[in-house]
Formats: sequence, structure tokens, C-alpha cells
Amino acid sequence: MKLFSRGQQDEANKDEDIDEANLPKRSDFDESLFEEDPFTPTIGNAQTSNVRSVPYGIKNTIELMRKLPKDNNEVVVTVVKQTLESMNIGVADIVKDAENKEIRIRQQHKALEQEVKSLELKISQRNQQMADLMEDLKETINVRERLQLAIDIEEKNKPKEAAKPASSQKKSDADTKISAKVSSELKAES
Repeated sequence: MKLFSRGQQDEANKDEDIDEANLPKRSDFDESLFEEDPFTPTIGNAQTSNVRSVPYGIKNTIELMRKLPKDNNEVVVTVVKQTLESMNIGVADIVKDAENKEIRIRQQHKALEQEVKSLELKISQRNQQMADLMEDLKETINVRERLQLAIDIEEKNKPKEAAKPASSQKKSDADTKISAKVSSELKAES
């Protein structure tokens, strides 16, 4: 009998040990750990459907489909659909995710098209500015060359004109000598 009584004491000691241990109580748990995270992407409405809400969307499906053979498309998509549904993943929810992705892609594409058009307009304006500058440059070069030609012509004529004053100077000196000679002769006669 003692054998059985000893076992009962051990059981009582175990219960005491468990009671003395500071185990968490239900109120210690933060309930938000058990609630759905509003930032976790889910597919479909988990409350109205028995389909498990997992972050499996079009991106994952695209990755899966890339790995599958391209031939016999009907068999492949049927197998994929049945496999996803067997894992409680709603194919209709993936289709809805795909439609939303298409809308986002189209919006991004449209925004990029508008940006490209804006940049093309700026490029066109810059090309016109460059063409205007080149036209202005040609006209400036043409006028500068003409003015330089006028300066060159004047410089060619200057040496001839400079020679005339030198001969005029000789003439003036000769005139002065003649005048002086005439004056002295007149004085001598008087």
C-alpha cells in the first residue's frame, strides 16, 4: 500500500510546484497578438468565406506559372486552380488581385507616358533653342567677317594715305625753302 500512497504524495508535490511557478495567466496575454494585423495583405474576406486568408496573390501565382510548362495550357491551369483551392486559397481572390494590379500598371504606364511627353516637349524646345543659337552664331560670324573686311580694306588704304602725307611734308619743306629763298631775294633787292 505504501507504494500507492507515495505516488499520491508525488502527485500532490507536482501540483504544488506547478501552482508555485509563475506561469502567465490568460489576462497576461495581449489580445492583439491573436487579432488579424490590418497591415498584413490578405486575399478576399476571411469572415464571409471558409477560404483561408493568406498573403498569396497574383505575384506568387505569376512566379508559379513561370515555372510550369507552357504547352497544354488547359491542363496546367486546371491543376493550378485545384491545387490552390485544395490549400484553401481562393482563385477568384487572385483574379481580383490581378485586376487591381492591371489597374495599377496602367496608371503607372499612363504617368510614364505623360512624363515622356513632357520630356519630349522639353527636348523639342531645347532643340529649337539650339537651332536659334546656331542661326544667331552664323549671322554673328557673317557680320563679324564683313566688319573685319572693312577694317582690312581701310588698313590697305592707310599705307597709301600715309605715303601721301610724307610726300606732302616734303612738298611743304620745299615750299618753305622756296618761300625763304624768295623772301631773302626780295630783301636783297630792296
